[in-house]
Amino acid sequence: MFMRNLFYIYVVMLILLPTGSVFGVNIKMLVFLPLFFGAARLATREEKALNAVSWSLFIFSAFFAWAFLLLFQPFNDPAMAFSQLKDVITTLAGCWIIRQFVGSEENEKFIRVCIFAVAFAGFLKVFIFGYAFVAGIPVSTIVEGISKQFGVTLMSLDLGDVGGRISFVSDTLLPSCIFALLCLRTRLGITAFQASVALILLLISDLSTFARFTWGFTVVAIALAFLVGQKDRMHKWVIAACVAMVGYFSQTIFAIIAFRFSADLVSSSDDVRIWQIKALKEFFWDAPFFGNGLGSHPLNLIRAEKTPYLYEVEIMAVAGQVGLIGLVLFLVILFNYYRKSFNFSNNTRYQLAVLILLLCSLANGFFNPSLLFSAAAVNFGMLFVLASLNPKPVWSADL
Repeated sequence: MFMRNLFYIYVVMLILLPTGSVFGVNIKMLVFLPLFFGAARLATREEKALNAVSWSLFIFSAFFAWAFLLLFQPFNDPAMAFSQLKDVITTLAGCWIIRQFVGSEENEKFIRVCIFAVAFAGFLKVFIFGYAFVAGIPVSTIVEGISKQFGVTLMSLDLGDVGGRISFVSDTLLPSCIFALLCLRTRLGITAFQASVALILLLISDLSTFARFTWGFTVVAIALAFLVGQKDRMHKWVIAACVAMVGYFSQTIFAIIAFRFSADLVSSSDDVRIWQIKALKEFFWDAPFFGNGLGSHPLNLIRAEKTPYLYEVEIMAVAGQVGLIGLVLFLVILFNYYRKSFNFSNNTRYQLAVLILLLCSLANGFFNPSLLFSAAAVNFGMLFVLASLNPKPVWSADL
């Protein structure tokens, strides 16, 4: 029971905390270590446990070799190699821990925890907007204060009277949570009132990301949820509520969308990716098969001083770091992770919908650095659990 509770504390921490360190103490690692050994203990009870251990050791050795490869590059920095190796290992280990701790009886609870944690992150955004309005200070000032407190850089942008942009690490889970809430609400044991409040917070949080891909991904998630989800009165209520909210806040919503799609902002955002793609293509062809090593980056284009190996076009950056061999290994890991959850024997339409969500999550790596960090492990784990569930066609009179 203690390890299960610790597991859910860890999941909430991954979703809400922008970094592992709080007041100089890496609390994520303090929780991660006992969970890792607990998951290893559970893994020993499975069939073919020795094969699983051998496979895990091979993966760790392979990525350690790619980190070591950086030392042979002219721009070698062991600290950067270790930093990206930690990102890769904690992401993969996080996915594995979720699979070990979430059994068939824990599926619904895990999804509920994810939805409510991401919704709480949306509540924090609403609180920041409200405080900024009352105090008469820019949203970016508050976000910068949070960034300094945790030693990270959170994206923010002031939009004048319509609020501002706030980007949290939990934003990568927004489309998956909205899909799960709309598609599996009854099975998850979430009441109509809870779902309504959570959905409003999720949609507000989604709008505040100011990310075009996230908005498009969310539209896809909502459409899929209505196509394959449980049919109850809440679907009609959600449509009516969304139409009412859009109508009431239409001026603000359309102002935000229009500003995000304005020529200057779109051009600025796209130009950054165009420059990155050009530099990363050359970077990849420097070592197309085995890559330049974890922590490496093009010398002529550095996105961020603290993490120079991260780029908006994350997949291309990873391709240059681990080469074609590394990309194949990632695909094998991905297939091995999901092969048992996607059986397509029951409710094929629903599993195809979850598969589309997975493909969209991966495609996000062409637009944002969203694949190799701790919160991404929760998203991948959530999609693993969603694929193993099936929506029950329950019609409830109380909804």
